[in-house]
Amino acid sequence: MPLIKCPACENDVSPNAPACPSCGEPIKSSAEVASGAINLKDPVHFLGVIVVGLMALGTVFYILSAI
Repeated sequence: MPLIKCPACENDVSPNAPACPSCGEPIKSSAEVASGAINLKDPVHFLGVIVVGLMALGTVFYILSAI
C-alpha cells in the first residue's frame, strides 16, 4: 500500500497509521473520508440540499394545484 502525506507536516505516513509518527497529527482513513454522509457544513452540500428541497416542494405544489 502506498504511503500518503501527512496533512500537517508533509512527511510520508502509512494510511493505516492512526497518527503521524513525526508530528502526531491524526490520519483520517479512506473510510472516514468517503463515508457518503452529507456534510451540511460544506456550502456546496448545504446549497444542494436546499435546491433539492425547493424542487420537491415546488413539485408538491404543482401537483396540488392541478387537482
